[in-house]
Amino acid sequence: MKIIEGLMIKDFLNVKSYLKIFMLTLMIFIFFNTQMLTIFFPLCLGMVAISSFNYDELTKANRFILTLPVNKKEIIRARYLYIFIMTLLGFILGFTLTSLIQIVKQDSTFNVMQNLFTSAGASIGMMLLQSFEIPIMYKFGAEKGRIIQSIGIILIMLTISGIATFLIKILNISLVTFLEMLENYIVYIALVIIAILYICSYMLSIKIYKKIEV
Repeated sequence: MKIIEGLMIKDFLNVKSYLKIFMLTLMIFIFFNTQMLTIFFPLCLGMVAISSFNYDELTKANRFILTLPVNKKEIIRARYLYIFIMTLLGFILGFTLTSLIQIVKQDSTFNVMQNLFTSAGASIGMMLLQSFEIPIMYKFGAEKGRIIQSIGIILIMLTISGIATFLIKILNISLVTFLEMLENYIVYIALVIIAILYICSYMLSIKIYKKIEV
């Protein structure tokens, strides 16, 4: 467990280089559009977490790490925990800071449930992307992975659109009715999908990484 904690601390230390950007962006949103913080923090911290692949690739960190008493499965586990914690932290910061700032500013648009669902939606979207992105990074590396990721996002969007169109046609309902049906269950559906995708993503990353000679 200490080895996994050490690997996570290594990745957390990389976040320090982004602190100035965080503070500058925070000040901009405070003065112009506080509501955007609910989206900014989950997406930004989620992407910063993924950038740990770039640091490891540039510094050849894994060659050193694998000389330690650690196996590839522990490296994967530490990376997934780090990325999940960073995204969860983004959700907490996005919701909490937005709500506190709006209360202090006595913002008439303050709505605690809207802040909660907006920040949760951004976090779930980020985690959906991560579940596909992480195995791609392990398979192709950070540079090629970003290109393949972009193509993957387009394919995912087309697939989701295709499935929605198919269901609407089969159920013989309008798009508005379909969205209304999803509205009451979308959070639960999203959480189940994310859990399944994360587990599958984790298993796939282990399988890919074990075959790679670092």
